[in-house]
Amino acid sequence: MRAVFLASAACTAILLACVAREPAVVVHPAAAPPERLSDWGLLYAAGGELRLNEAARAYTLNTPLFSDYALKLRTVRLPPGTPAEYRAEGPFGFPVGTILSKTFYYPAAEQSGDGVLAVGKVTAPEALPPRRLDLERYRLIETRLLVRYAEGWQAFPYVWNAAQTEAVLSVAGDLRPLRFESAGSAPFTYVVPDANQCAGCHVTDHASRALVPLGPKAWQLNRTLAGVPGGNQLD
Repeated sequence: MRAVFLASAACTAILLACVAREPAVVVHPAAAPPERLSDWGLLYAAGGELRLNEAARAYTLNTPLFSDYALKLRTVRLPPGTPAEYRAEGPFGFPVGTILSKTFYYPAAEQSGDGVLAVGKVTAPEALPPRRLDLERYRLIETRLLVRYAEGWQAFPYVWNAAQTEAVLSVAGDLRPLRFESAGSAPFTYVVPDANQCAGCHVTDHASRALVPLGPKAWQLNRTLAGVPGGNQLD
């Protein structure tokens, strides 16, 4: 009986250790965003993977914007116990404490050795990404956060380092030279927008100058996908 108890206690300790490794989601003050993306706890690199917090839900759109053939991992995290308000028109009514994220990434490609990062070009229709990305197969470029505060939405751009271990706040944006893996492909510059440039798309009311989410609308999310409870993202 003692052996059974000890074995059970050991299994419990292992499970608790696994749970403890996942960071908590933290909504930082709008005026003091952390330098590291991982400090939000929403998504982070660990064990050679990009992982989503259990509180984050991935979603995709019917008509995503084109972004230099990049793949996109979109997530939404709502405050515990607080739902979003469904709206047939326009963005849903998201509560204070909501975090939307969009990570831009490419399939990894064989490098040419000239210092320009080679990536794969994606032309297939967008599907729901997995909750974990194998970082040997994919190259992370940037993650954009849109956070709902009492005063409104704030945008925070983060740029991933070459080792794919962390993304760093880059309020001024960034320029990334890339090349598609096809033979003879010329380098191009991938532009990470600065925090002010986010307003170019996310400000739809130029009188108020308020940022708003663009993607999570009923018509954009009304899509049947394999592996989604109920079969449809709205469900």
